[in-house]
Amino acid sequence: MSLMRTAVQLEIVENPTGLDASLEQCDEDQDGFTIFDLTEAEPLITSNTTFTFQYFASLVDAQSGSNPLPTSYTNTATPTQDLFVVVANADGCTPIVTL
Repeated sequence: MSLMRTAVQLEIVENPTGLDASLEQCDEDQDGFTIFDLTEAEPLITSNTTFTFQYFASLVDAQSGSNPLPTSYTNTATPTQDLFVVVANADGCTPIVTL
């Protein structure tokens, strides 16, 4: 049994905040599908330019970090589709918002 004591300092960091957002785009060929630049939602989600973003088709994927979507994304449902965005700060704190 060791009697040595070691001081430990804990730091609690603030979770980043983000707002749900939406993107709208014209359907040029009227087929219900179009290519979205998902990065256009980032300034709608937060004004903090140091955060990183990952996009997911399901909440389960967003929670597990599995199957991230490309930022150039063609919708797979019409006329609306929810996506999930993981917003991360430098400390690794990650809320999930809906797009």
